Amino acid sequence: MDPPRPLDWHGTRREPRFGVRGGVEIQLDGNPAAVVNVSTGGAQVVSGTILRPNQKVRVTIPNGDLIMRFRGAIVWAKFELSKAAAPPVYRAGVAFLDSDDAAMDRYAANVRL
Repeated sequence: MDPPRPLDWHGTRREPRFGVRGGVEIQLDGNPAAVVNVSTGGAQVVSGTILRPNQKVRVTIPNGDLIMRFRGAIVWAKFELSKAAAPPVYRAGVAFLDSDDAAMDRYAANVRL
């Protein structure tokens, strides 16, 4: 097992985050979640499904011809009321617990801005 990477200068992230192009989605426990940004170790998502800190989730990510599946955990979440008549959403940070780093690097390269 590799030693943990050092934290960034904010003291919050071990890997750089990258913004993603519009329309990129993953699934958390089978429910769609729009990806805001992604790194090898996690992502920020927006979902209409309730997400709570410390919640364990099954993560499903389409990556070209294959589908990646692994465990994740919600590390933070906040409820957001939308402007206009759109339903409220949950914005959350998801840590990927047992993902393949090389596959996640390829995924991030494919979806980032």
